[in-house]
Amino acid sequence: MTCRTHQNRWRAALSAVLCGAVAALIMVASPAKLHAQAPAGAAGAGRGAVAPAEALFTSAQAVAGRAAYQQNCASCHGASVDDGNTAPPLRGAAFLGKYARKPAADLFTYVSTKMPQGNPGSLGAAEYARIIAYVLQQNGFATGRREFASDAAALASVTLPAPPGGRGGGGGLSAGVKLPPAPKKANPLDKITPVTDALLQNPPTGEWLTWRRGFDYQGFSPLKQITKSNVNNLRVAWTWTLSPGANEATPLVHDGVMFLHSPGDKLEAIDAATGDLLWQYARILPPGVNAGNKRMISIYGNKVYMGTPTST
Repeated sequence: MTCRTHQNRWRAALSAVLCGAVAALIMVASPAKLHAQAPAGAAGAGRGAVAPAEALFTSAQAVAGRAAYQQNCASCHGASVDDGNTAPPLRGAAFLGKYARKPAADLFTYVSTKMPQGNPGSLGAAEYARIIAYVLQQNGFATGRREFASDAAALASVTLPAPPGGRGGGGGLSAGVKLPPAPKKANPLDKITPVTDALLQNPPTGEWLTWRRGFDYQGFSPLKQITKSNVNNLRVAWTWTLSPGANEATPLVHDGVMFLHSPGDKLEAIDAATGDLLWQYARILPPGVNAGNKRMISIYGNKVYMGTPTST
C-alpha cells in the first residue's frame, strides 16, 4: 500500500508538471500565432505600425484606375501598360527601378504634372491617384485598406516598398541615413561631335553613318579585329528590345553611340559599349494615323532625322 501510494503521488506530481508545461507552452505560443494571423492594422501590430499593404491602395481604387488608365494613358503606354508604341512601359524593371524604395510623392508629382502628354495636369488629383493605384497593381503590389492619397504632401512620408520577389529581410540603411550622390556616369552623348560632309564622304573605320555605311553602298566594315579564326569566340555583350512591330531601319553608329529606329516612330540612342539607354524620342501621332515602316534614319550635324507620316 505504501509503495503504491508513493507511486500514485509521483505520477500525480509528474502529470501536474507536464500539464503545467503544456499550458505554459500554449500561453507562450498562442499569442504569436494569433498575431501572425491577425489582419493588417489589428491590435498587437504595434503602436503606429502600418503593414505595407496599408500604405499603397485599395482594390476598388485600382479597379476605378483601370478605366481611367484606358481612357487617358493606354493610347501611348499600351492597353497592358507595357506594350505602347509611343511611351515607355509602366511595368517591369525600368519602372520599378525608378520608383521602388522611393517616396510615393515622387511618382504622384511626376504623373500629376507631366501626364497625359499633350495635356498635362488636366485630370483631377483623385483620378491620378486611381491611375497610379492601377499601375502599381499591374506591377504586383498588394492592395490594402487605405487609398493611395491624392496629395503629394500626404505621400511624402510613404515609401513604395521593394518590388515583389525582390530582396527582403535584414540589411539596408537605417532610417534617416542619406547616401552621398553616386559618381556621375560618363555619357557618350556629352562628347559626341557633329557629323560633317567630310565624315559622310569618308567614314572612320568604327562608324556607320548611312544606310550602307558610306556613299559607295558596299555595306562593309573595314574593321579587322574579328576574323575567321576568332569569330567562334564571340559572345553576347548586351541585348536591346525594340517596340513590337515591323522594323527595317539600319542602326547608325557615331562616336560610340548607336542610334536605333523602333516601330511606332521612336528614336533611341544606346551606348554601343554597354547597351545603356542614353536618350529616346517618340513621335506622338494623331489618332488614326499609322506610323508605318521606315527603312532609314539619318544623322547630320548634331541632329538625327526620322521621317514620319505627318512630316511636312
